[in-house]
Amino acid sequence: MKAAFFDLTGTLLKESSIPQYIRFLAKAGFLDRKTLGHLEKIHEEHKKHHLTELQNSQKILRELAHALQGESKRKFDEANRRFMKEEKMPLYPYTQKLLSEMKAKGYTLVAVSGAFEDVVKPAAGVLGLDSAFGSRLEVQNGKFTGRLALDLTQPHQKRKIVEAYAHARNGVLKQCWAFGDMVLDEEMFRAVGHPVALNAGPALKRECRQNGWPSVKEIQVVKWVDKTA
Repeated sequence: MKAAFFDLTGTLLKESSIPQYIRFLAKAGFLDRKTLGHLEKIHEEHKKHHLTELQNSQKILRELAHALQGESKRKFDEANRRFMKEEKMPLYPYTQKLLSEMKAKGYTLVAVSGAFEDVVKPAAGVLGLDSAFGSRLEVQNGKFTGRLALDLTQPHQKRKIVEAYAHARNGVLKQCWAFGDMVLDEEMFRAVGHPVALNAGPALKRECRQNGWPSVKEIQVVKWVDKTA
């Protein structure tokens, strides 16, 4: 087996998917007005470069986990399925072509995202990916505790997922690819033979220069993969 691992937001989905999802959760009754305003403020701070990409992801994830405390997992799963049906995911122009290209070359497509697995899995299904992993909310008696059982915004966690996935399927990591846009994806890059920074943030661009990793512009990525993969 050879696999291609993808971050979602900022890599396959535009950054606008974050506020879009937050507004949906508020409309569905999972977030009150105060929490919605706080989350939107966090995202605005990131856009103004007052927060790094990693700080933004971690703050939003933990705020959402706290806000969902006591909510039914079944109800949340139903809402996420509805989100996929009602909302159009903001894809980059290259997204579907890139996935089709990697699939045609025989790669298993895997999402590895810091977002909640409850939304990562249905999103990956819509995109046609084969497997998906995300941060997991802790559940007791069918309800969220407000804590995280697995936090993929923490260093090394994405790498652990990639290595475990490949090992379980006799995959050769040197033949695998990883696509990401932020420094959180750095350890995932170190696990594979073919890391690709796509729409890279400032911190990841520095890592690319230091490690000799390619940083590809969106208008080039499909042609670049076609020649290289």
